[in-house]
Amino acid sequence: MNQKIPLIVLIGRPNVGKSTLFNRLMRKQDLAITCDTPGVTRDVRYGAINLDEMRAESARDAFLVDTGGFFPELTMSIPDEVRTKQEKLEAFWSLVKEKNEKIIATADLIVLVVDGREGPMPSDLEFSRMIHSFGKEFIVVVNKCDSEKQAGLEHDFWSLAPKRENLLSTSAAHGLGTEALKQRLQEFLIEHDASEKMQPMHSLTPSSRVVANLAIIGAPNSGKSTLLNRLLESERALVSDIPGTTRDPVEGFFDLYFEDPSKLGEEFVKASEGPDENENESEGNRWYSVKIVDTAGIRRQREVNVGLEVESVLRALKVVANSDIVLLLVDAVVGISHHDKRLAEIAIEKGKSLILILNKIDLISKIERDHSEWKKWQEEQRCRFPWSYVKLLPLSAKTGRYAGELKKVIRETILVRRQKISTGRLNQALQELLERKPLGMKVRVGKGDKKKKSSRFRTGLLKVKYASVVKMAPPTILIFSNYVRDIPEHYRRYLSNGVREHFSFSNTPVHLIFRNGNENREKASDNSKAK
Repeated sequence: MNQKIPLIVLIGRPNVGKSTLFNRLMRKQDLAITCDTPGVTRDVRYGAINLDEMRAESARDAFLVDTGGFFPELTMSIPDEVRTKQEKLEAFWSLVKEKNEKIIATADLIVLVVDGREGPMPSDLEFSRMIHSFGKEFIVVVNKCDSEKQAGLEHDFWSLAPKRENLLSTSAAHGLGTEALKQRLQEFLIEHDASEKMQPMHSLTPSSRVVANLAIIGAPNSGKSTLLNRLLESERALVSDIPGTTRDPVEGFFDLYFEDPSKLGEEFVKASEGPDENENESEGNRWYSVKIVDTAGIRRQREVNVGLEVESVLRALKVVANSDIVLLLVDAVVGISHHDKRLAEIAIEKGKSLILILNKIDLISKIERDHSEWKKWQEEQRCRFPWSYVKLLPLSAKTGRYAGELKKVIRETILVRRQKISTGRLNQALQELLERKPLGMKVRVGKGDKKKKSSRFRTGLLKVKYASVVKMAPPTILIFSNYVRDIPEHYRRYLSNGVREHFSFSNTPVHLIFRNGNENREKASDNSKAK
């Protein structure tokens, strides 16, 4: 149910402070990456904003959009078969301009940001003419008016503003003038409250309850932004063959159908009671939203040496930490690399479900058409990847081939992370694993005499007294056993894999925590001694 929420778009030349103003208006200082280097923002960045500065009036909601800086006079059309590096860069900025113009065409209000220190520039005048050509109302914000000495700089821009009240000065870096700007935005929304131009924003807000958070990660130019656009069915992210196009995380929402909502949990069953106003009564309440975030490409650590790229990578890793499921994209032409395995390891260590996607299979169509070669190629990729429980899925994000299969795997993984396990079944499964492959333990007891080694060890079989699931997503199991320390890593993996196989925890790590009563008493004794 996409509501008609007004769209306010920030535009302007590179490095006039649009992203800083965006962060200031959103009251989040690190939402968009800001830097003195022109051209930092490439993708369009959305944020929901609540305007309530005029207390006598009711608050108004809107979408605020930060766009990449560009020059409106750029008219170059570059063919696909570009040759020189300069031509590629010009083609890239042409894409930025084209995407921004599409956003401007759907906007309800334009905020033209200019640099007060530099004064009116020819490009600023071109922006004003372009906005008029779209028939849009706009506000001119003269930014970087940081001190009293710069008061009155906005008067140099009278020729750009359509109305006197639509010319304001701000210092986004210091927060000066932003409250007056927000008040003017609220006034505009009140004046145009009944406007029929308000556009529904597909994929920007969830249409139902959110059941999972997805993160797309991978090396640069592996097709992450193309996949985001494919799943959202919207051109949200800028797509280019130039590595490093995406810098800020780009997020959106898409819907998945769940035949049995009870498998998602009791809270979702309650939410699905009653017919949906805009859907079929029997099926409408079985659609749930999934949040997905596209991240910047992550290169090998030794190759990341630019401050801006470091910030992009840190933001990508933060997105992974806040996700439930990670989609790791690999270029099918290149195959799985050591770097891809390291990214997978990071996601698994953080307890995330992982789906490995072999993207760009449209570029190896000859192999796909030959059944034996296709099967051999998939087996080779599987052998390169050490986590056998992770699903490997071929895909062409560009053409949409296997996109339906990907949604199916995402849905299954969401259900796996939410399934319930009875304590009885869990303990029975662990006992069967211990009987199938017993573990003899030899552990040191007491301090003893170092010369008499035999008196300082005891032997026995590992036994599980009791086990229970302390949390799901990912499955985390607390095991009370007679031995806790010195359990070999290979045996921990054996138990984890056994539990995963028994309960069909595909794509999901299983965490085991060992405890016993003696260990707890030892800890209590150590704490009392410390006191």
